[in-house]
This record gives sequence, structure tokens and C-alpha cells, in this order.
Amino acid sequence: MSPSSQTTGPEQQGETGPIGAARAALASIPPPPWRWTGTRNYGGPALVTDHSGQQYLLGAAKPTDATGEELLDPTDDSPVYGDLMFRDQRDGAKYAVMRPGAEMAVGRTSYDPDSIVDVDNPVARWLRDAPQHLADALAAVDQLRAERDAWRGRALDAENRDHVSEACIDCGTTLTSCPTHSPRAVVRHLTAELAETRSRVGELEQRLHAACMTRTWTNEDGKKFVFVEDIAPALLGKPGAADLPEPVSEQSIRNQIADDFTKFGERQDTLSWGEAVVIAREGLCRCRGGRKPCQDGGAR
Repeated sequence: MSPSSQTTGPEQQGETGPIGAARAALASIPPPPWRWTGTRNYGGPALVTDHSGQQYLLGAAKPTDATGEELLDPTDDSPVYGDLMFRDQRDGAKYAVMRPGAEMAVGRTSYDPDSIVDVDNPVARWLRDAPQHLADALAAVDQLRAERDAWRGRALDAENRDHVSEACIDCGTTLTSCPTHSPRAVVRHLTAELAETRSRVGELEQRLHAACMTRTWTNEDGKKFVFVEDIAPALLGKPGAADLPEPVSEQSIRNQIADDFTKFGERQDTLSWGEAVVIAREGLCRCRGGRKPCQDGGAR
């Protein structure tokens, strides 16, 4: 696996806050991936890079005496090695303890158990994987920013389509005259979807009201309950739901939206993309001939 890229783009340069701090921290260390290596009886596990010639990042130091000389095993005069200690809590243990890394080291093979390839410990796994997790998270942030900027560009383009004469990629006509993709065609489509959604919301509100009005019963303990067969028709919209009013018809909603556009046209000749969407979604305010209360100067 190749090391993760730690370059910064124009938006990342001089970035502040948590994201900027994370980028600076990641740039100050050798890039991931990292891995555990070492020898079980000669210093225990050591954390190294998995690229660029295996750079050492973390390992145990040899103990020394008061003069700075390394300690020797009196039995054979061999150097005494240290070991990293990890907080560890085995399954079923009540408390966590500090355990030497050599005890939790994973050997390379069954015939070479002293060569370390990993450490079976959550702290060790976090130390190994944290830089890669951070690099992946920052890459996801950059991708989301790119998608945000792309949507912003599409939104600005949509607002200006009435003044653009480029050809529609589907039918070849200009966008202003395309029967499917012109701003007014899109508004008609969105208006139809809005009417259907409003009708569905009204129906669900009526079902919920009918469910709340379901008759309740009381048992010997004073606890209230309802029977499934009593409440199911209201929740599922089946015939038999008590006092379930008729939902608002889609046609009546379409008529109201059409009336709003008509009244707007009586006062103003042009209709921008943003105004059309707001009128279709929220209704026409009173200052423009509609029934909706005006808020901060009406729809814009």
C-alpha cells in the first residue's frame, strides 16, 4: 500500500479550526500506513511505517544504569531489553491492567513466533490505524466540499437558465423552450410533486388523528390498552377506520397553486426561477394578492 497523500489544495492552505489542526498534525508525522514489527524477546513490538524503508516511530528503550551504560543480564552478559506497556482488559476481567507488548504480540508464523507482525490490543490497534483513519476522514471532507461546490454551481446555473440560450442535451432546442427541461417545465414538475406530497401528508395526518381517537380499555390493574383490530385500520389506511375524514384532494391543491400563479401574473409580467419555486412551495403572500400572511416583505 502506498503512503497516503498529505498535499493541501488552495482551500486547505491556511485552514483554521479542528480540520486545519488535524491537517497540520497529520502533516507533521510520517504518512500512513503504519504497522507493528519487532522481536518478542529483544525489545518487544515497535511501530514503524509500512513504506519508505520502514521508518521507526515508537519502541522501547534499553534500560541503563546510573552511568548510562546498558544493563546486562548477569547470567550470560546479554543486553537487557525494555518493552512497551499497553492498557489491556481481557474478556471477563473486571479491571484493566498494564501489560507488556511482548505478551500480546502476534507472531509471524507458528514456526517463527518471535518475529512480531501485530499486537493484539485495542490501544495498539488505535496507534497503528489512527493516522490512516484521520487521512481517510480528511479525504471525505474534501470530497464533500467538492460535491457542495458542484451543487452550488448547478443551483446558480438553474437560476440563470431563463437568460441562457445553450442547447438542451436531450432534444437540441434551447433550454428556455425545451418542453421538459426549461425552468417553467421544471416548476410544473415540482408543483405536481408538491401537490402529491401535500395530499399524502394530509392523509397521514388524518390517519394519525383517527388512531389517537381509538377507543381505550382498562384492565384490572388500571392500565389502559387498545385492541390491534381497533387501531390497525387507522394506521394502515384500511376501510373501517373510525371517523377518518376524506384527505385533501390533489386537484384542489393544484387549483390553489394555479390561482396563486394567476394572481401573481396579474401584478407582475416576469417570474424568476426563485420566485416560482417559493410560490409553488409556500404559497403567495397577501401583499401580492394571495392568502398567505406576509413575512419580511413576502415571497422572493
